[in-house]
Amino acid sequence: MAERGDVSPDGGRVAYTPFRDAFTTWKRYRGGVTTPIWIFDRETHEIVEIPHENASDTQPRWRGDELWFLSDRAGTMNVFAYGADGAVRQVTAFDDWDVKTLAVAGDVIVIERAGRLHRLDPDSGAARPLDITLDADLPAARPHRTAIGPTVQALSLSPTGKRVLVEARGEVLTVPVEHGDVRNLTRS
Repeated sequence: MAERGDVSPDGGRVAYTPFRDAFTTWKRYRGGVTTPIWIFDRETHEIVEIPHENASDTQPRWRGDELWFLSDRAGTMNVFAYGADGAVRQVTAFDDWDVKTLAVAGDVIVIERAGRLHRLDPDSGAARPLDITLDADLPAARPHRTAIGPTVQALSLSPTGKRVLVEARGEVLTVPVEHGDVRNLTRS
């Protein structure tokens, strides 16, 4: 059984938690099923457990040969790294809000913390909030054609008789009598 796994960049190892996180609703869980992280070697079939304390370790993510993960071993859920030398080091040192999610793609590391996404500097451990803007899908705000007949306030025929000046819906438009395009002169 495995939960929350990640395959190493060379494909030779799989890091995973052997069972479901018990702390999804409990903070600082220290009961009998605190999650360790295991590394499975696909060639030798050996399993190595990263140094584990009575704390919850989760969301393993490879960054080159280093395994990054979340752990509350320091109290608050923070980012830690396990190196090829077998040592675990703490990357972030937040003491207020837990890090909820960790994503690693090459040198880009993103965490979710305090209700926002942050880009994490892997060297300093500093997290910078990301400015994300989502454009809403509002059909009424899209450009569209609208019948202006009922809202016409004024009309004036051009001297050539080929266009009509129309005031409608708060706009001044020039409209062809026969062929051509409608031009919005005010665009207010």
